[in-house]
Amino acid sequence: MVLLMVAVAQAAHGFEPPTLQCLQLNDATHLHVTWSNSVDCNQFVSYDFYINGAFCESYTASSPYTLCNYSGRDILVTPAAIYSCYIIARDSAGGSWQSNTLQMPNLTVTVSADSSQVTLDWESPSSGTLGSTWGDSFQIFKRHYYENEFPQLPFASVPNSVTTYTDVADVCYNNVYYRVSISNRYQIGDSLFSTCPFSTSIGSAFVVDRAQPNPPVLDSVTVDEQNRVGLGFHAPDPAMYGFITYYEGNNGWVSIDTIFNTTYWIDPDGSQRCYRLAVLDSCFNSSSMTIDEQCSINLRTDQIDACNKTVTLSWSSYSHLQGGIGEYEIFLSTDNGANYQSVATLTGNSYTLTDLQLNTNYRAFVRVHNTDHTISASSNRKNFALESTISADMTHIRSVSVVNNHHIEIVVHTSGDTLPFSEIYLQRSDNASDFTTLLTLPYHTESEYTFTDASADFNRHTYYYRTCVLNSCNTEGGFSNVEHNILLQGEATTAQENVLQWVNYGDSPNDVQHYTISRSTEFDPVFNELPVFLSPSSINTFHDDVSELFESGSKFTYFVTAQPEPDEYGFNDLSMSNHVTLQQMPNTYIPNAFTPLEAYNNVFLPANTFVSGDQYYLRIYTRTGELIFLSRDPNIGWDGRAKGKLCHTGVYIYKLNYTRPDGTLFEKTGTVTLLW
Repeated sequence: MVLLMVAVAQAAHGFEPPTLQCLQLNDATHLHVTWSNSVDCNQFVSYDFYINGAFCESYTASSPYTLCNYSGRDILVTPAAIYSCYIIARDSAGGSWQSNTLQMPNLTVTVSADSSQVTLDWESPSSGTLGSTWGDSFQIFKRHYYENEFPQLPFASVPNSVTTYTDVADVCYNNVYYRVSISNRYQIGDSLFSTCPFSTSIGSAFVVDRAQPNPPVLDSVTVDEQNRVGLGFHAPDPAMYGFITYYEGNNGWVSIDTIFNTTYWIDPDGSQRCYRLAVLDSCFNSSSMTIDEQCSINLRTDQIDACNKTVTLSWSSYSHLQGGIGEYEIFLSTDNGANYQSVATLTGNSYTLTDLQLNTNYRAFVRVHNTDHTISASSNRKNFALESTISADMTHIRSVSVVNNHHIEIVVHTSGDTLPFSEIYLQRSDNASDFTTLLTLPYHTESEYTFTDASADFNRHTYYYRTCVLNSCNTEGGFSNVEHNILLQGEATTAQENVLQWVNYGDSPNDVQHYTISRSTEFDPVFNELPVFLSPSSINTFHDDVSELFESGSKFTYFVTAQPEPDEYGFNDLSMSNHVTLQQMPNTYIPNAFTPLEAYNNVFLPANTFVSGDQYYLRIYTRTGELIFLSRDPNIGWDGRAKGKLCHTGVYIYKLNYTRPDGTLFEKTGTVTLLW
């Protein structure tokens, strides 16, 4: 409460003492005093100022009228909790007059437990209702630790009937200073009035700003030319200390980075993902994350159709763009991004580029614009090319061979390990000109393909083969070389000779290095390569003298192997013919006696030449018709024993029969004499 004291005159003159109107503490050492005096001040000499009862300063007027009548002064004071003041005026006759005493209202500052709030309580200049000379409101001033003096304008006000106010801390871990003022209107003459500020003492508080700031605004998530993801943003409140970036992980939102002094950030991970932001104020209070996430646009090439020279692009929709999505714009470059051309604008999420050039490298990206084109965001850059593979597709037959006299196997080399195609098909002809498709195989990412022709009658016919691929455009990629099987034929002559003949493998004899002949006999079914290398000719013939092989049975089986010269691709795979079996005509001489106990002629065995084991039977009977010996091998005869014991000398009956190569039956019955 303000204390008012009645002035006491010290001399009986017309000079009246001044009236104190306002006190205001500007800082800890300067008190501003305002007073008024309406009398004639011609006799005025000086004022003596007393603060808290002690003389403080004396002022002599250089302009007596102004200083005496009404004025204000900053008085240098000793810091105190509260101040009171009065003035003693002195005139030229040595008289003195004391003013009223004015005391500054007290300001009480209370800080909350967490130092985030400050409650101000102050005294009113009057214990009752303030009169009309006082202002309508109390003006509350605040000075931060970094300010040298109180601002000229208050930061808050309350009605003059209220003497308390609660403030929220807005600085971090530091002092703030408060002062409450109210204006006082006073009369300085018959019709003149003035106003001065009447303030409380200065209170201070150590505070901590704990208020959560408002979240920032994420403007856009965009991708640059190097496919780096960047975020553009701003804070709705000034003086934000930093920003926290988050991305959406498998288990929720994960903080990535805290950034300062910028409103653009590049994700060091380089991934394309969804983001949210929060801010840090100067007290490191974090805001909540932005409500809506924004994700980078992921551009894809769904279909590259080199056949129709088109590429279909699609991209993920952009969500929560500031201002709403207006359109997507597609940009295309043929010089690795040095110059982009806008090729289309649309509101959908896919677009097909047409009339593109083959074997040209393209680079594309999509940019989204908001409705008023004030914000945009770009997708990743996507490279693609329409590679022409039609002319480069190829097939080449490496070999045509009869496998185990069971089927024909065709081995084909293709460009399929580097140039994908749809399928490869095999064509067959009986005359090397009229081809029909026989078999197809799907593409399997490798270069080698093997066809099996199980329907070929390779023992009687020559078949010609060629192959072709259907390229990625489902058009023929060119036919291969034509190759045929080796058809082997032969004849068994009466000169105990087998003659083989076959047509050359390849287009000319120069395509083959040499031929080898493999042979098996009736009693030795394993094929053995004969020690001969035949030079190729258009029609190849080989004579095989088998006169020394009369005990090998009637049947001789052969096949021919061609060893080609390396072709244009370096392949020289072997090619085998079919098997041909030739049969020599058999002869048989039957002796009429043998001696089991002698060194020679001790076995009864017909002298067979080229006799087949097919349906061969040699039977020995006693004269009474008892069968005592049976052989089904032309090379095994009777040793004169029956049931392990040597038979008695005498005459025995034999019966011999076998089948000739022409299918006729050889049969002969006679007697043989066993001698000791």
